[in-house]
This record gives sequence, C-alpha cells and structure tokens, in this order.
Amino acid sequence: MTSSFRQRSASALTHPVTVAAVAALLLNDLVFKLLWPGHWATGKLSDLAWVVFAPPLLALLLSLLTFRKPLPERAAFAAAYAGLPLAYLIFNSSEAVHQLALSALLPLTGSATGSPFDPTDSLVILPALALALWVWRQTPARPESVRMRLYLFAAVAMALATIATSVDPPSQSQWLVGISDMGTVVMEGPSGEQYESDDGGITWVEVPRDKLMDAEWGSRKATTPRGTYAIRGFDIVLLRPEEQSTVVYSASYLQEETNRWAQKYSSRHLRSPLSGYFDGEDLESLVGQMPFNIVYDTRSANVIVAMGLEGALIGTPDGAWERIGVGQFVPTDFSFGGKARLMLSTHFWATALTVSLSCIALAFVWLAFATAGDSRVHPCRVLSAVLLAIVGTYLSTEAFPLYGNPTGFESAYAIAGLCFAICAAGIFHPRLSELPAYGIALVFTQVIAPLPFLLWLAGRVSLEIATVNALVLMGLVAGVLYQCLVKQRKDEADAAPSL
Repeated sequence: MTSSFRQRSASALTHPVTVAAVAALLLNDLVFKLLWPGHWATGKLSDLAWVVFAPPLLALLLSLLTFRKPLPERAAFAAAYAGLPLAYLIFNSSEAVHQLALSALLPLTGSATGSPFDPTDSLVILPALALALWVWRQTPARPESVRMRLYLFAAVAMALATIATSVDPPSQSQWLVGISDMGTVVMEGPSGEQYESDDGGITWVEVPRDKLMDAEWGSRKATTPRGTYAIRGFDIVLLRPEEQSTVVYSASYLQEETNRWAQKYSSRHLRSPLSGYFDGEDLESLVGQMPFNIVYDTRSANVIVAMGLEGALIGTPDGAWERIGVGQFVPTDFSFGGKARLMLSTHFWATALTVSLSCIALAFVWLAFATAGDSRVHPCRVLSAVLLAIVGTYLSTEAFPLYGNPTGFESAYAIAGLCFAICAAGIFHPRLSELPAYGIALVFTQVIAPLPFLLWLAGRVSLEIATVNALVLMGLVAGVLYQCLVKQRKDEADAAPSL
C-alpha cells in the first residue's frame, strides 16, 4: 500500500462484514426476490447491504487520487462516508432524481429491475452507515495478509454487485393480430399490451390498459378475395383454387446467423422494465419464430401478419409487402451498414480494449523476463498478472455482444474485465519512455479488432473464425510491442554509463 488511507480503505473493503454484505446483496437479488417477490424485507436487504459496502469501495477508488496528502484524504473520506449516503437519500426522496439516475445507468446495466421509487428505502441508511463506520474504525489488516492481497478482486466484485439487478421470473408470451368489435386491427403482445390501427396496419397507437379491447384473433390462415394467405414455416404462401401455392413473402432471412444476432441485439432495450416486457427466455423464444398469425382487414383489403419483435408485415392488394413498426417493436435494419452500426456499442469497445490490455500485459510479463536485472520479475507478480489477464479476457468475452443473448449485465462484465486487465497491465507497468509505444499498440488494436467481425457480418467467415482472427491480430500487436520494447531497453542499457 502506498498510503495508510488506502490501506485502511482496502482493509474495510475486505472486512468479513463488508464481504458478507456483498454476498447478502447478490443472494437477495438473485434468489430471495424470486422466492418472495414484492416482499418488503427483500427490498430493504439489498439497500442495507449496498450502503454497507459502497462507502469503502468509493474510498478505495478515491484513494488513487489523493496522492497521500492529508487534505485530499479527508475529502475522500467525507465523500465516501457522508456524500454517498446523502446522494442515496436524495435518490430515494426525489422521484425526478430517481428517474434521471436510472436513465443514466440504463446503458450500463441494461435493466433497472429492483429499483422502484420508494422513499422508505432511506430508512436503511443510518444503521448501514453505522455498521460501515464501525468496520472503518477497526484496526487495519496487515498489508501482507491474504485478504489485503485480494482487495482488487473484492473491489471489482463489489462494483459488479453495485450494478447487479434482480432476475425477473419468466412469463409466457404470445403474439396475436385480430379485428376488434369496432372493425379496427388490433395487435396484442406477450404481456397483454395492445396496439390499434384504423388504416389497415400502416400506423399504430397503443391502447390504454384500462381500455383493452376484445377481438376476433386471426390464425395461420386468412381468406381474402385474392385467395387464401397461409403461414408455412417462415414463408407466407398464397393459395388459389386449382392452382399451385405461391410463396409471396419469405421471412427465412430471420434465420441467418448475423440477422438473428442483429434482431436480438437491436431488441435488447425491450428487456428493461422501464420500457419493455422480456426476460432472457422470452426474448430467445421470440427471435426467429415469426410470422405468428395472420388476419385480413376488409376496410383496407390489407393482410396483416404479426411478426413479434419485428412489428407487423402488411400485404397490400397490389401484392407489395411492407414491414411496419408497432409501438416499440420496430423492424430491424438487416443491411450490412445497419448491423455494422450495432457494433458501435460501449461494451463492444470495452471488450476489445480488455482483450488488448490483457495481451499487452502478458507482453510486459515476458518483457520482464527478457530484461536482465529487472527487480519486478517476481513469481507472485508474474502469476498475478497472468491470472488477472486471463480473468479479464474471460469476463469480457462472456459479455461479448456477438455471442448468445444480449443481457442486462453485458456492460458490467465488460467493465469488470477491463478492470482486471488494467490491474494486470499495472503490475508490470511501462516506463515513461515506453508510453508512446504502449499507446500506439492500444490504438492499433482497437482499429483492427472490428475487421474480422465485419467479414462475419458480410457472411464471409463464421463468428468463431472472426473471434480467433481478432485474438490472433491482437496477439501479433502485443508481440510487435514486446520486440520493440526489448530493443528499446537494450539500447537504453547500452547507452547507460558503466560504473
């Protein structure tokens, strides 16, 4: 530790009471709230636990900026143990501030589950703060103790727990389109929400919850004067008497690998209780399983197909088909440019930066071995750097937006992986003269990281091959950086005057 304030912060962060608070929060959010949804005790337990471990976490982060000066350290302590509880009090007291904070955190967490506005949550502040201050006043652990060696891991775990959210219980979902008693077209979503159209499905308005309508729901077929339209798998076919069925619209493009990813990724906002209805299972079940059902509107002579996350598909009398958004269920842009824009996300670049930092950290580990007389070549340092780099890379790839279902924890995992990678690189930190090469390597890896995935979006390579190529390219950059730094250190050693 470089200062007694940081040592005390790390000691408070790894105290058994603080660790127990983190465990209680995670257990409560992931288990208890599922067993006893809506119970006041489960609502207060997470708040109590968070106020216990958040102050020492903030104190540790601020200790990096105090430069061992008494006045900044006092300010850091005041911000952590007075300012943070005060901010939490305001968060729970003002609904406007509450909604503003949730909106600001939504891109990071992807969800705001478990954070309803409740002024009574402030009741936990005094007992939790008293417990946190008691922990702070305990005798700091010795720097060489096992728990003090793990304070960085504890800090990352608590940062993850801070933005962790509850898991929603799964719900059944279905999509229906039909004709209401008033003759308008009605679309009903998986949670009973309804949208109405009086122009044959071209424009839609949401129906208030207290005015939901009964409707004659469509089925897999719709009979029209033009013939019978039927859903067969991903195709819509037109059946005419004494004629062979004709495919008039094929939605098989929804099964393409890159399109399925784009559909899930562009619809991830629907999984927030602030704006949508889905959990992981529901989102997966709705992707790639459309069209759902079909109906004929006699007013406009249009055929309307429920397309789930993709909104509605409208077939006009002239034989044209158009994809239409229904409320927040908007058709995905499946063009190459549209899918490429989806990769311009915060956690995609956080993931790329994490892998880059991990590769460069391993390059510095090898550089330390290659440089004779380097005092930083210690087995514990080497092992720590390697483990941190591996953990950081694993966490970041778990959050990779191109794999599986997008989740509310994507950014949390990516940022946690980034923290581990920064710690790994910091163990064998570069010298001042090496910073330009270090910066160039970081920038260059960020430029080349997306290139293999652009090939994947174009359908040239598989996702697995694109990932391997990206990792190989980053590894090559780290190797070039290693060679350049070895040469630079040898040149510096040769130029140094001999004693």
